[in-house]
Amino acid sequence: NIVEINKLKNLIGELKESLIENYPRGVREIIQYKKEKIHDIFKNIIEIPFEYLEALYNLLGNTIYDIIVDNEKTAKELISFLKEKRAGWATFRPLTLNKYDKVKDLPEKLKSGAVRAIDIVKYDSQYDSLVKNILGNVIIFNNYDSAVENKDVLNDGWRIVTLQGEVFLPSGTISGGIRFNIEATLLSEKSIAENEEKVKDLMESNEFLKKDLEILRNEIDKMKEIRIKLEPIIIRLENLIRKKSEEREKLLERRKKLEVYEREGRFLEDRLRAIIDEINSLQEDIKICRDKYENYRIQKIALEKELNLLQERYSYLEKRVKNIDQEKMKIDNDLSNLGTNINYLENRIKELLQEKRKVLEENNEFFERQNLLTAHIKELEKRWQEYREEEIILLERKKDLLNRIRELEVDIENNYHGNLELKIGLPEEKLKILEKDLVKELEELGPVNFLAKTKLEEEEKKYKELIMQIDDVYGSVSSLKKIIRETKEEAERKFISCFLQFKDLVNKNWQLFFPNSSLEIFLDNENDPLSSDIKLRISSQKKNWRNIIMLSGGEKSLVGISILLSAVELAHVNFCFWDEIDSALDNQNAMVLGRKIKELSKENQFILISHNPVLMQYADIIYGVTLNDKGSSQVLSWKLEEEVAN
Repeated sequence: NIVEINKLKNLIGELKESLIENYPRGVREIIQYKKEKIHDIFKNIIEIPFEYLEALYNLLGNTIYDIIVDNEKTAKELISFLKEKRAGWATFRPLTLNKYDKVKDLPEKLKSGAVRAIDIVKYDSQYDSLVKNILGNVIIFNNYDSAVENKDVLNDGWRIVTLQGEVFLPSGTISGGIRFNIEATLLSEKSIAENEEKVKDLMESNEFLKKDLEILRNEIDKMKEIRIKLEPIIIRLENLIRKKSEEREKLLERRKKLEVYEREGRFLEDRLRAIIDEINSLQEDIKICRDKYENYRIQKIALEKELNLLQERYSYLEKRVKNIDQEKMKIDNDLSNLGTNINYLENRIKELLQEKRKVLEENNEFFERQNLLTAHIKELEKRWQEYREEEIILLERKKDLLNRIRELEVDIENNYHGNLELKIGLPEEKLKILEKDLVKELEELGPVNFLAKTKLEEEEKKYKELIMQIDDVYGSVSSLKKIIRETKEEAERKFISCFLQFKDLVNKNWQLFFPNSSLEIFLDNENDPLSSDIKLRISSQKKNWRNIIMLSGGEKSLVGISILLSAVELAHVNFCFWDEIDSALDNQNAMVLGRKIKELSKENQFILISHNPVLMQYADIIYGVTLNDKGSSQVLSWKLEEEVAN
């Protein structure tokens, strides 16, 4: 415990040293160099119970670092010291300036659920006026809800704070969260209080341990005297116990062996009975198995046939599985490509919108080509019909010729001998008439075109190919029209969705500057949103804006700023570079703009050029360019959070 106490005391010393490091720079300088001029800082002259530390530290804020001095003269001297050394800032509380009215009593209804801060802190009587001036009108509640229920005490000048650190002020404000500038001090104070409590407990336990050790030492001395007297008897008893233990171990070993033999005999007997039962059961099973064997043999023959069928089916399924695996791989590849294609299609949407006009022009050319093809097809159909009619005529003529040939063969057989000589029975005049008729028929037939059928087949083939090409062209046109329609619908849907969000954001940002007015953006042609112009409409309950010309320069700037802020809020960007966008704004609107940019800076980076100090106070880092003594430019930078903390 002594080691632990020393460790805790060292830790408490380190924490107290670190407390001073957490003080503002000006306070540290005064404590280090002018400690004899001051009493102490405010937090050190009061003693706050551990459970109320967080509440009062959050209420007081930087007041805990206020330096207590005797009078105004001392405060002036110390302020001069800080200015000369450029050693920071500090707040002083001369005891001569602290006056207070009588501290009000706690309302009767709050005595069970709240306390006055002045009642729970301890301090030296010389600081009575100072402490009552700072904490005399403070009530501490257990939680936020009970504070809200009794908020009417704010009207009587009371300040409210909860044990969790939320602060209610008569001015109508509620503060809460984490005060980073006093968080480290609060944690150190809590740690010091906890460790001091531990040291106190350990010191008390040490006192009890010392008393217990004294009692134990006395009892040990008595036991030693008794042991000296009992040692001979103990030795004899130990020898006797040792002998009895050896005999007992031998008996136990024999008993274990007998138990093992008995257990094995029972096991063998049970095993023998089980074997006999198994033999009887096996004999019955053998009979059953023989019967089953015959049935199985019959079933085997049938199963072999089914097996052959299943093997054939299996080989077919195996091939099918391979095909399915290949299809699956292909589908997986298609799915992976689909994601890429989706991104590609989104980009293509924009390209297709640009190509829309070109496609329409190409469509016009295509329709002209289609009309030419249609005319050409009609001409081919007409020619095919003519060839078909010619074929029919030729077939009819062929039939007539065949009939005529048969008639001639009959005539030849009847009128000529085997050596083609005229038969004697046919007159010469009749033969001449027959010859003239044959010559006339041959002249009527005209020349025979033996390639007409082949040409007809070629023309039919060309006709079918043209029909297929036309169908393909019609399919491509309908597919292209569908893609154009779907692309346009998707683009319009996304545009309208984005436009509605943008419209709400523009009006919302405009109302930050003009709460009693509205800024509406709308489409001039809602039937064609992608090609429509976007117009503005401004209305106000206080001003009569009939035309944008009636807006002042600052109001026109705020229209553009509202639209610009909405665009950045809707679609985040890597950084925004804005040059003097606040040049036409007054301080109030510059403050609103600064707050909005600060809010958007969580998702975007802003680089602003401005000469307005109101807007600058919302920056994280400020860069300034000035001329140095040598006449060259010098860049200075300030991190505002660090400067404010110091």
